[in-house]
Amino acid sequence: MTNLANFDTSYWQPKDPAWLAAREAQWPEIEILLFELNKSKKAVGVIKRYFFKGTLPDWDKLSGWDNYERHLDLMLFLYLHPSQDPAVLAPLRDAYIRLRHVQPRDIETGFQQLISIGMIQAAGGGGHRFRYETVAKALPHLLANFSVGDDGFITIKAHITGHSERLFRLLFTDPQQQVINLPKRLPAQIPQHGFRDVWEWSQWLTLELPLGPCASDMLYQYDYPLEFWYAQCGCDLPRFDQAARSPRVVELFIKAFYRFQHFFDVHAADDPRAPLVRKVVQMLDTREFVQPVKLLWNEVKAGEVVVTDPWSPDCKLKKSALWSAFKIKPEWPSV
Repeated sequence: MTNLANFDTSYWQPKDPAWLAAREAQWPEIEILLFELNKSKKAVGVIKRYFFKGTLPDWDKLSGWDNYERHLDLMLFLYLHPSQDPAVLAPLRDAYIRLRHVQPRDIETGFQQLISIGMIQAAGGGGHRFRYETVAKALPHLLANFSVGDDGFITIKAHITGHSERLFRLLFTDPQQQVINLPKRLPAQIPQHGFRDVWEWSQWLTLELPLGPCASDMLYQYDYPLEFWYAQCGCDLPRFDQAARSPRVVELFIKAFYRFQHFFDVHAADDPRAPLVRKVVQMLDTREFVQPVKLLWNEVKAGEVVVTDPWSPDCKLKKSALWSAFKIKPEWPSV
């Protein structure tokens, strides 16, 4: 499929009462997601027609609408399709990115939203805070779904529970090509994986149980996203050097390693995050990594690093010979 001129809407069954009822039951969850993603009222209308009827945007009419609230970005196009079959969605993905009026923002936003929801929000417990009045104006029919804090704010934790890994496979297809093969006319800025990501994963380890819907679907607990990260970052010294230009990032990296090494000191073996901890520890123990990563990990394993309040947002790195030397002279010792 090279375009969407013959877009197959047979996956939508609005005349089937059971199908429509299931779709209507899901729509409030989608409304909350779109609100949290800051989609405009105009965009929500476009997306709602797609969700219920398979009606595509009027690409020509909307071609000049270039702002962050744009309508059916790539992630939503794939996520809201009734089929979850990659054999169905992959050709649609390719057709979408080759549409004449699709803009780089439509693609960039899709990638950014997936990483934001699947890693940053999921690992941090999720959500953004909104004033009660803002939510009441935008979602008056859904106010019963939210709790209002003593300060008058509502925290909205949008999620794509159960779909993050599937969408990641559709968008991040080849570590060597970085992402799907974009046309030259679309110079989209796609999120890159980096060493700071390990700190985000370690934030996930600090959350209280039970995990909410967003946190329970944290992307990098799954093998494919984790392996994709390793393929891009594990042995890429220039990528590490770029991250390490900020001593703060190195500090976060050490604290993240400390959390992974000491996770089972305070958490049960059957904790839902335990599989990720075991996979990351095994990866660091057995695979090739750029030299600084191995040095930092070995220092943590040897018990030569001290972190106070490691499971708190205010955790502090109190002792690390490598860190102290790096702050004075930002280079790594040879081995």
